[in-house]
Amino acid sequence: MKKRQDNTYYEIPASPRIISGETALEVLGEEMRSHGATNVLLITDAVSDKSELADRLRIALTATGLRPGANYVAKRDVASYSAVYELRELYRINVCDGIIACGGEATIGTAKALRMLLSSQEADLDSIAGVDIAKKKMAIPFAAVPSGIDTSSGVTMNAYLKKENGEGREFRAVSGCADICAVDIETGEDVNAVSTIMGAALVLSDSIEAFVSVNARKLTKCMDLFAIRAIRDSLDRALNAPSDRAAYWQLRQAGILSGLACNVAGAGLARALENALVVVCGGSREDYVGIVLPAVLAFNIDACAADYAQALYYLIGDDSYAMTAAEERARKLVDVVKELFERLAKEAGLPLKLSEIVDDETKLEAVANVALGDYALMTDPAAVTAKDVADILRSIW
Repeated sequence: MKKRQDNTYYEIPASPRIISGETALEVLGEEMRSHGATNVLLITDAVSDKSELADRLRIALTATGLRPGANYVAKRDVASYSAVYELRELYRINVCDGIIACGGEATIGTAKALRMLLSSQEADLDSIAGVDIAKKKMAIPFAAVPSGIDTSSGVTMNAYLKKENGEGREFRAVSGCADICAVDIETGEDVNAVSTIMGAALVLSDSIEAFVSVNARKLTKCMDLFAIRAIRDSLDRALNAPSDRAAYWQLRQAGILSGLACNVAGAGLARALENALVVVCGGSREDYVGIVLPAVLAFNIDACAADYAQALYYLIGDDSYAMTAAEERARKLVDVVKELFERLAKEAGLPLKLSEIVDDETKLEAVANVALGDYALMTDPAAVTAKDVADILRSIW
């Protein structure tokens, strides 16, 4: 088990200016203009491009005198090297002077990598891959407009890209963080029960992993605990009453806090496995989080039992917590999360085993190899070996 440090020092390496509320999109246009942008590259995905959110965004940008010089519709499931290179050419051909990404994690991740590449003035992505490798040499105004419940991608500074040969590479640098993150209060109109469940699952997973990270600090832990409590207080309300804007709003605020915490604390083994599964098997992190997280929580339990017990209180509330014996609380967290995901999967028709969505078990070896090279493993509370990763993947097959 890794030696954990608990000290008062921390850094928030990057954070966008966060604007939210009914006028967030209008303010976004003004903010981008104040950063010098007039002709932006608008990056969406197949879902968000046809959403009310994207329609309102385009209207708001036009109203503030900011014109989309080009619109690129990205593949929703995975961010890739080829997409970034294609976007770079589109950016240059249309003489763009800023980037706005509207969509989910893969779409915004693609935009982050593009911003890192352009601002570093390097010729290829491999030269800036890794942690704190990409250096900002020129200003490229960049705004993120996250869709759905999981808003964390709008405030984080990392991207994960798939190469043409099937490898995955992480990009994590201050230049990957958006200048502005706009969270529109009306986005609840564009989400449904499935997207709500999948987005909330990601927020919960990232919050728990950042909470138990070896790099977690008191400030980030407070952010994570708020996010965990928001899932408890608002998820069922949002599912039972789709018109409950307050419930959606609280879930989206939880995503922001979870993302800010991850910028400092990082994620862990669950994030590494989810990234690897996306690269090797396709799909998105949402497809795998409900399968992966319970197994990772069980694996890490000995390394962070005290943190699990504290997180449990925020997930189940006063009465249930008081009725659980102190020595059983860590295990109770694992069980509660597993039961929650099983219930949500049943409601939304989501898989609970990899064999339900991955077509070939032999791919697990490649998944393990990709996961073992992920930066997220460095912040996991337990020392993770190749055998551990292989055992976990077999257990969830």
